[in-house]
Amino acid sequence: MSTSETYTQTVCECPCGKGSVVKHVTTQDNPWSSADISIELDCTSCAAEWRLEHQSLVLRSSETPYREAQDAEHKAYERLRELVDPLVDDYFARFAAKTKKAEWEEMQRLNIYSGSYRNFLDAKKTKQPGQIAYGLRNEEWLRELAGESEVVLNKLLKDRQEAKARTESARSQIVRRRIAESPQTWKRSNGTN
Repeated sequence: MSTSETYTQTVCECPCGKGSVVKHVTTQDNPWSSADISIELDCTSCAAEWRLEHQSLVLRSSETPYREAQDAEHKAYERLRELVDPLVDDYFARFAAKTKKAEWEEMQRLNIYSGSYRNFLDAKKTKQPGQIAYGLRNEEWLRELAGESEVVLNKLLKDRQEAKARTESARSQIVRRRIAESPQTWKRSNGTN
């Protein structure tokens, strides 16, 4: 049976000022255990509006535009992959490598796959070349493959780039408050486990 001791420290006030952010440090009475440290937002109104992330408070409502932008970016990427993957598949069907190693080397030469040969062989068991390679790493090559679809490819590339920019902009709008550690009060509670 071991005993534990918990120290509770008020770190700072919560955003509304009616509660606080507290740190709990629990230590065991044996030399081999490490301390368990947790941080808690001890305010019911702020806990509904804010969440703890590492050493910051994050305003939940400010994350909504970021999540929406992230979802739009993902959809733009999926539309792009729907065009790119078949282009890559068709290229390698025409390339008709005599060996798997020759196909892997061609992907390396085109700079569309950076994994090891072993990883390539594992992926080759269940995936097509378009799913294994990342054709978007070589846009110039993709434009050559696209032929008549180059206009569509360029539009999808632009849409994805704009979606990424919106995601980054929305990420920068997330409201974060750094938790500044300034010990104010310590409360000690002894417990047994």
